[in-house]
Amino acid sequence: MNELNKREENILKAIIGEFISSALPVGSNTLKKRRNIKFSPATIRHVMNDLEETGYLSHPHTSAGRVPTSKGYRFFVDLLDPGKELSLREQEEISDSLRPYAVDIESLLSTASRLLGEFTSDLGIAIAPFILEGELTRINLFSVSSQTVMLVLQLNEGFAKTIVLEIRSTIPTEALDVISTKLNEKLSGLSLREIRKSISMRCSDLTNESSGIVRMLIDSADRVFDFSENEKITFSGSANIMSKPEFADPKRMKSLLSVIENEKNLIKRIQESSNKKGVSVLIGDELDDPDMSELSFVTSPYNFGNQVGIIAVVGPLRMHYEKAMTIVVHTANTLSQTLSN
Repeated sequence: MNELNKREENILKAIIGEFISSALPVGSNTLKKRRNIKFSPATIRHVMNDLEETGYLSHPHTSAGRVPTSKGYRFFVDLLDPGKELSLREQEEISDSLRPYAVDIESLLSTASRLLGEFTSDLGIAIAPFILEGELTRINLFSVSSQTVMLVLQLNEGFAKTIVLEIRSTIPTEALDVISTKLNEKLSGLSLREIRKSISMRCSDLTNESSGIVRMLIDSADRVFDFSENEKITFSGSANIMSKPEFADPKRMKSLLSVIENEKNLIKRIQESSNKKGVSVLIGDELDDPDMSELSFVTSPYNFGNQVGIIAVVGPLRMHYEKAMTIVVHTANTLSQTLSN
């Protein structure tokens, strides 16, 4: 990212603030009138040209004004304070709304997504707790038939997963025990996330065993070491985001609907974008998905014992980022507190 001087930074922030409010391309005269910019319109135009050349702004063909790019929004978001406090009234509304559902997680998450949607006027999302950091305690392999093996994965959370594998040829029980022992030596004690990322490297010296089991586990690691079958996602505020002027364009609306309807991919994207230590913001092109190029995700994890869930606000690039970040952080903290009780 290019370094901006103070003048460029102030003008970029003013343009983004104005565009977020109006949804209209921003010109120099508009900026001077509405944002109390002290520079002359000519100076503002010169700075806007520089910001366009360095990729912070773009210039719609049908307008003399400029709009922010993903790079411009990223610069803007990185200047925001994610720890800003909500008003006391907003804090109480979130707490009072969530507290009654402490023992009913489905209703709790439905309420959380509704609050996110209402407070931000975007799409509020809550994903039920999933096992991401659970540690693998044991792998067992059992012969079912001459060319079928049952794989059992056990986690420290008490969860287990069974998978039936088709193998190339009959393998004796003793050989299965040897493979199990070697896999446990390599993978036991690691989190599911660590295994998915590093199994290829950790087990590379085991891939020549004749049954092909280890190679199968490496090639299918994202599926085998995934305990997300029961993950649930709740939405609220679809009408909010669909009513934004950005999505009056049929092509953009089609992309938005594709994102919302493909729940599995949406869960995956939100999980990938989430920072397990706090709020995370991914903007447009950073999501690396053509259907999401006009969207931004603001996410934060919440805790339920040793399990992790995620809440998110999804909106257009022209999102009220500071408000979304503040709401998401406070709601995630309140969810964790509510579930801990």
